[in-house]
Amino acid sequence: MATIAPWSREISSAAATRTRVKPRTGKPHCAESRRTLATALHGLHRLQEPAHEHFRLPPSGFSKRTREKGSADMSALHETAEGREFGATRATLVPYSIIFLLLVGYGWYHLVHGSVGSIGALIVALALAASAWNLARTIGLDAHGVAGNAIFFTMLMLISALGVLNTAIIQLEGKAIFNEALDGATRRFGDLPVLMRQALQNKEVEALRARIAPLRTQLQQEILNPRNCGEGPEAVRIIDEIRRDLPGLVRYSGNVRDCSNNKAIIDMYFDQIETLMRGSPVYLRNNVAEMEALSARVDSEAKNELARLDQLRTELNNGASLFQVVRPRLEEIAGKYQSLALDVKKAVPAAAADSAFPLQIEIESARNVGELGHLVPLVLSRVDKLQTWFYIGASLIADVGLIALFARLAAQRRRLPARAPTRRDSTPEIGTPW
Repeated sequence: MATIAPWSREISSAAATRTRVKPRTGKPHCAESRRTLATALHGLHRLQEPAHEHFRLPPSGFSKRTREKGSADMSALHETAEGREFGATRATLVPYSIIFLLLVGYGWYHLVHGSVGSIGALIVALALAASAWNLARTIGLDAHGVAGNAIFFTMLMLISALGVLNTAIIQLEGKAIFNEALDGATRRFGDLPVLMRQALQNKEVEALRARIAPLRTQLQQEILNPRNCGEGPEAVRIIDEIRRDLPGLVRYSGNVRDCSNNKAIIDMYFDQIETLMRGSPVYLRNNVAEMEALSARVDSEAKNELARLDQLRTELNNGASLFQVVRPRLEEIAGKYQSLALDVKKAVPAAAADSAFPLQIEIESARNVGELGHLVPLVLSRVDKLQTWFYIGASLIADVGLIALFARLAAQRRRLPARAPTRRDSTPEIGTPW
């Protein structure tokens, strides 16, 4: 039953007074009527004021106007200091959560891309990123925090830390890792021609060439001598001396001193000497022909691959994809080096005897970037670098930071003042006092 407000009783009293008053004369009656009317009008004016607190709330619910009034009360609530803190925390949580989901999802996408393909990697990445966010939310909103949710926190570390760490390595360290691999490949290809030139510097072969070279020059001069044209006794002596190292040398026949063919005769002797040298026991014993052919091949291929490495380095520094462009071409270059290095090791005795001779380019770090099974070995191989520890710390801070934001949001929500009770917009009917 509704409780009648005091000003309602004033209206009733005024009405009763009007009924009891007996008009004595004209003027007093008019004055009394005006006072009674003024009292009634004052009561009607107060009926229009928001005085609903004098009535009990009905059990049947609230009208649309009441709900709108409740929303206004809630807006007023957020104008308090506690409300402003709560809103600021919520505003911080939204972008932080978006960044967190992107970091975790991007890292896991590349971790599983090689195993399940693009579509599968996208699904796995989204599922794991959402799971990590939900775990952080569960831990943060729980009053027991990390200590009371050790299992959930461990799961969060396994999912989130790996994703964030892999993202950090790809985005911040990936270019440096691939540049290191390219630098190593450049050094390896530059070493092969030097090694081949050293292998060709055989003492026995060099000694033979040193004996034959001046004799060839003397024979050339004697043939060019216009008095003998290579037919004199000096030419015979030189040829005999060459025969000591190259027994198969043949003196060309003829006794006409015609110097018009001297150039052709010189070329014939030189070709014969070169052929005999390559077939000599010294050359055969030291595999000179094979070594020279391999040296020419090494020079040519190394030059080409060094040019490719320079081009690939330029593309990498200009933002080429690590996984779609740089790594496949680096693998191809590494295969070329391995083939060339194996041939060098077989042909060069010094390389064959050297157990430390590199048969491969060191590109393991580049191969391990973004690979699920190789992430931990990659991190362990770079523990001597300060930035590696920074990435590990960042991956842990990302998890702890999200948990802390959820915990702060829950604590601020509990400190918010209670919402003022809403009021019904309809007023119980009041009978007219007249």
